[in-house]
Amino acid sequence: AGLLVTSAALMALGERAVELSFNPMGLVVSAAQLCFASMQGNVHDHILRDHGATISEAMLYTNAPGALIIFAVVVTNGELIQAIEYFTADPVALALLVVRSATFYGGGLAVTALTKEYGTAAATAVGTARKSITVLLSFALFPKPFHINYVFGVAAFLAADLVYLNLSAAKAAARAALASGKSKSEDDLEASVGRSYMVVGKDAGVGKGTGNGDGDSTDGNA
Repeated sequence: AGLLVTSAALMALGERAVELSFNPMGLVVSAAQLCFASMQGNVHDHILRDHGATISEAMLYTNAPGALIIFAVVVTNGELIQAIEYFTADPVALALLVVRSATFYGGGLAVTALTKEYGTAAATAVGTARKSITVLLSFALFPKPFHINYVFGVAAFLAADLVYLNLSAAKAAARAALASGKSKSEDDLEASVGRSYMVVGKDAGVGKGTGNGDGDSTDGNA
């Protein structure tokens, strides 16, 4: 999270150096978004793989609070009415909004499904590749004046993704080792119980045989 915030800060400083219309609030919002995004992967992995939640449940409970907050904000500041009027008057913009929303939903669904099936390490690897390509394409498709902070910002961004990938891989390996240990313990317990039943059965058989022998001996003496 620290590297991601550092990356955002460096990119923002580079933006401020080459652009006159810089708003510091954008840096604050970007930093907060990165902090929450860095925690979302671990939360998904925990609730999906440790607690057996479904993909729909994970997406609902991790995205619903943000959706409610945004809805409350746009209702409070009056942007909701303006947005409805704008999209009603411009069907093309409405269609683009629908496509964008569907794309975001499909991406979130794919990442959540990937996390559930293969763990956060695999999901992070895919996300790292996607983010890296997006950053590089943004510079290629939207040229802007060069600044050295952009280089450091991209480097910090890639380093953050690599660190997160390694940590996620280590966590997945630890979980697999723990699951393997539990399975071995369960197998040992089952084997021990089986041996106990065999010993009890053998003792019962011996006792029964001894009782029959005593009875026969008694009858013979009589």
